[in-house]
Amino acid sequence: MHDMNTTINEETEPDVSSTRAAATTGWLKLARAAAITMVVWSLMLQLMAGQMIPPVLFVGAVFLGFSPFLVGERRRLGLVLAVTALVLMAGNAPFLIDDLSNPESSPTFILGLLSFLAGLTAISSGIAGWRALDPGAVGRVAVGAGSLFVVGAVLSLIAANASDSQPPARGDVELVASGVQWSDDAIEVDASGGIWVDNRDGIRHTFTVESEGFEFEIPAFKSRRSDIELEPGTYGFVCAVPGHESMTGTLLVSG
Repeated sequence: MHDMNTTINEETEPDVSSTRAAATTGWLKLARAAAITMVVWSLMLQLMAGQMIPPVLFVGAVFLGFSPFLVGERRRLGLVLAVTALVLMAGNAPFLIDDLSNPESSPTFILGLLSFLAGLTAISSGIAGWRALDPGAVGRVAVGAGSLFVVGAVLSLIAANASDSQPPARGDVELVASGVQWSDDAIEVDASGGIWVDNRDGIRHTFTVESEGFEFEIPAFKSRRSDIELEPGTYGFVCAVPGHESMTGTLLVSG
């Protein structure tokens, strides 16, 4: 009897071990795909912005560093990736919230959605790989994330198409946003006039006078105008979108 039990244990333990290894390997493959997606997101956002964005570069570099190691059955590495992805997503939260709150600016919304879903996938698959959970769910998680991305992207494109540009009114001062920069850092507007902003970036901008609570939004690749609602004087204006702190200028309202 003792010999029989020993034989059964010897036959069972390798089976359990191989099953756990297969589960970990399957989940870490999905985690690697999510990490590579984050690298692609980083590169695409740099190209769209037309400039280097250090926080985005850092996120892309971290996931690029993880990608080659997410093979085989390194269970603990799955946990490390999950924790790292969670920390990076928390740090990127202000940018993600802004991007996902403005679906009419489809380029940044779509990239933000890609980043959000890839980050969630990295976290969930990293934890699942660490715990060696049922590998049968790997495909369902991947398909679910892909489906959510496609649906969100389509809805964003519909919202962008429904958002029309506004032409300038007579007497408007014209300002261009391009390459995350204003075309002029000092403009003069009559108190009875208005401002027309042409956004040539694939990124949402705002024209904001923070001291007076005056603001209007310009979606990606759209133009918007607003009457001046300020008393004569000199004001500072900015783009209030997170990460666009370099977009500053001086507004002179003449009476």
